[in-house]
Amino acid sequence: MLPSWERGEEAPVRVISQKRLYAAAERHPIAIPSVERWYGLTRSARWLNFGEMSDELPCKGIGDDRYVFKIHGNHYRLVAHVRFARVTKDADGKDVRVGGSVRFKFFGSHAEYDKIDATTIEPS
Repeated sequence: MLPSWERGEEAPVRVISQKRLYAAAERHPIAIPSVERWYGLTRSARWLNFGEMSDELPCKGIGDDRYVFKIHGNHYRLVAHVRFARVTKDADGKDVRVGGSVRFKFFGSHAEYDKIDATTIEPS
């Protein structure tokens, strides 16, 4: 079978560490619907760059392809490493967006976020 892009299908972003994301969110039950919204938007995204991503989700870059997302009205923070999709040609020469991944690193309240180094934190 041909890869999705050769069939003219755009590949969605791959979200890595979903189980760890939801395990972290369970410590803040009020934020779970917002985390689910973030996950749904991220999972279906095909962002090529920060501008496209920030049009859909409030976030800021913190270096080394890491971004901090504002969750649940900015009461919580989510840190992730993002690799944006790239454009390639399908079998008919049409541009399609493929690849892209978001690797979860941290989720917590502002107070918890203030205690970490968002540029180096890894999920526990």
